[in-house]
Amino acid sequence: MDQVPATPPFADDSAGLTDRATRRPVEFPAHLVLGGGLVLDVRVLDLSYDGCRIDVPRAMFEGDAVQLSVQGRGVIDATVRWCKDGRAGLKFADEAEAKQQVARSGQRRIAGMQAQLRRIGRLKYWVELRDLSPDGCMIDLVERPALDEVMQVKLPGLETLQARVRWVDNYIAGLKFEQPIHPAVFELLLQRMGR
Repeated sequence: MDQVPATPPFADDSAGLTDRATRRPVEFPAHLVLGGGLVLDVRVLDLSYDGCRIDVPRAMFEGDAVQLSVQGRGVIDATVRWCKDGRAGLKFADEAEAKQQVARSGQRRIAGMQAQLRRIGRLKYWVELRDLSPDGCMIDLVERPALDEVMQVKLPGLETLQARVRWVDNYIAGLKFEQPIHPAVFELLLQRMGR
């Protein structure tokens, strides 16, 4: 029995993406992460329940595994279905595969990294990460936040992540990201840190 993939995290619920064959014309910028960590600026041109068509600056090969990232909307695994004349078709991975990849990466931890932290309505400041996983982090604090407070975390080379305070102990806190870091992106962070 075929598994039906989840609606792309960056799809607008009003777009009517319930029919797998329906393609909706769109146009928005995105990033495509290729194997080896190469990141390309692309434009999404149309979107369906299980894939999209994009403008690409270079040739890709059928079957290449990629990740499509749209700022503020999320990241989804995909496979290149075709590429011709500066355009490519992507097929999104199903939800079960994506969850398995997050679970595999969830056990890894890195520490000794700095990030910018910002409480809503306040200035940002640098903090030391005690550990980091795709789901959240433990940080040293400059000021104590409230439990369940929303904060913004900016890691080197990544978009700003929204996070909620899950626990506070003196000037150390545990934050849970509202949207986990994609496993491929987390792997890139590990490589940059030399771990």
